[in-house]
Amino acid sequence: MPAAFLNTWIENRRRKKAKKNTIHAPEIGWTIQVPVIFSLFSEKENKISRVRTERMLEKLDKLHLINQASRTLFFAQYDRFNIIASSISPLVEMSEFEKHRNDRDSKELFLQRIQSSLPHVSLDHHREMTSIGGKEFEDFQVSIQVGDRILFKAHMFSAAVKDHNLGISVIYQNSVIGDKILHALNTSVFS
Repeated sequence: MPAAFLNTWIENRRRKKAKKNTIHAPEIGWTIQVPVIFSLFSEKENKISRVRTERMLEKLDKLHLINQASRTLFFAQYDRFNIIASSISPLVEMSEFEKHRNDRDSKELFLQRIQSSLPHVSLDHHREMTSIGGKEFEDFQVSIQVGDRILFKAHMFSAAVKDHNLGISVIYQNSVIGDKILHALNTSVFS
């Protein structure tokens, strides 16, 4: 009898966490179930992170990368090396040059930040198209490695969905955790 109670209690906790980790973004009709092993940041933690990011961009003279209209959908982490985050920004009228420059600058900045904090690593990166929830996304992939050993993998997914740009960032050190993140993305749904 105690084992049955314990199993029921564990299953109820898992269901509650699964419900809490289900993210709905009505503006773009997207629903994703963030793996239950991840902890979601609170709204306050997201605001603190945004302020830090804006200060960093200001120091690096990259103010053109700040979009005040963007909104964090979620930021979740298993630990400091296994993270998934997503944000949306209304599509704004920009020239093709500005779009290209902002895209290039954000990816270059990402690579520079990794290289400056981990100078002994090598970076391998490429772009490809992939499907998430039935929508086509650009997937900027980065492998951070020392010799033949991969330390981290990162993906920066982006797509125009309805009248917003959806960005999803993924960093993982552990391939099992990475598979859970990518599975969550692949089983997400756009309505």
